Amino acid sequence: MPIIEEIPFDPKGFEKALALIKSLDNRHRLLILCLLCYRNANVSEMSEASGLSMSAVSQHLSVLKKADLVATKKTSQTITYRLKNEDVRKVVDLLKQLYCNG
Repeated sequence: MPIIEEIPFDPKGFEKALALIKSLDNRHRLLILCLLCYRNANVSEMSEASGLSMSAVSQHLSVLKKADLVATKKTSQTITYRLKNEDVRKVVDLLKQLYCNG
């Protein structure tokens, strides 16, 4: 059995993983990430799809953006959200595969 010093450890990667796991600890943020796995969307579209108020969606998106999980693109007066990288999609896809029948 390897001693703890022999186990590879990336502090930066650890913090990124922790931020993702903390974000997944809320059902509404997980739902928003699931929605963004299918397509980019604005707050109004996510509100309609999730049943959450636009204010609640915006608050959750703020947490996800702070955790560096989502990115934005502003076109005219509309802000569209997307997953920031494929790692988030892979984790959400794995959760869907394990717990949602694929």
